[in-house]
Amino acid sequence: MKIKVKPEDFIVDEEAKIEFKRNGKFKVYLLTKKGFNTIDVFINLSKKFNIPFKKFAYGGRKDRYGLTTQYITVEGIRLKDVIEKSFKLSYLGDTDRPMGPDLILANEFKITIRDLQEEEIEHALRQLEFVKEYGYPNYFDDQRFGNYSRQQGFFAERLVKGEFNGSLKVYLTAVHPQDKKAEKWRKQLFFNNWRDWHKCLNLAKTSFEKEVFFVLLKGGNKSFLSALNLIPKDELSILISSYQAYLWNQLVERVVRFYNKDLLECRGNYWSYFFTTLMRNLTI
Repeated sequence: MKIKVKPEDFIVDEEAKIEFKRNGKFKVYLLTKKGFNTIDVFINLSKKFNIPFKKFAYGGRKDRYGLTTQYITVEGIRLKDVIEKSFKLSYLGDTDRPMGPDLILANEFKITIRDLQEEEIEHALRQLEFVKEYGYPNYFDDQRFGNYSRQQGFFAERLVKGEFNGSLKVYLTAVHPQDKKAEKWRKQLFFNNWRDWHKCLNLAKTSFEKEVFFVLLKGGNKSFLSALNLIPKDELSILISSYQAYLWNQLVERVVRFYNKDLLECRGNYWSYFFTTLMRNLTI
């Protein structure tokens, strides 16, 4: 089978509870997009209209590989409707507070699955009846773990354990498949020369890398926390959410294993996901 062949194969519509107020401080917009994640759109709008990034707010990040709609707010700035090739922004009204995850009521998904054989369709329909009665293990999928380092683990795990050196090292040296060749090479050099801050500063290319290694060079090994505070808050939130998703998956797997012996292993990019067709005795 095939999924996400085109954006229209994965449609997500956000439902939110927003109290509109006349002349409210925050302007509410409906964002429809494809080929962009939510943060990409904010960066685009910030540059195009010279709006500080911190004035944008949203409830949840929506998938890049789909056709999605969601509510966002912009503090104090009324924009005319924006129509671009990959996204559309429509003004809805005003409110007294920024958009946030607590305002989301639900997300409605419409997923198109292609190239199914007839016997697969029949099997899926039978399983749907089973799912309606007994539920389904709700794992986070591989897309949540793009920042996971096979060699060093999760940035956020080291952070919550107070391993500030280790978390910063993961952030600056972990190599991911989507990295360009030059970036992979530079990250490996950072890894090989870690704690030689003068050499790392000379190797740095981006303004962020230069700022971090300058802080470490001047402050020494006691300045890891100061360097971590340079990471953009939205990116930090993504990194923490990724580790939270991993912990959730571990708990879901424990529940599945506790109540079932007949398990189906589905191999992902990083680890396996376990499912069952024998949840008849589930009595939580």
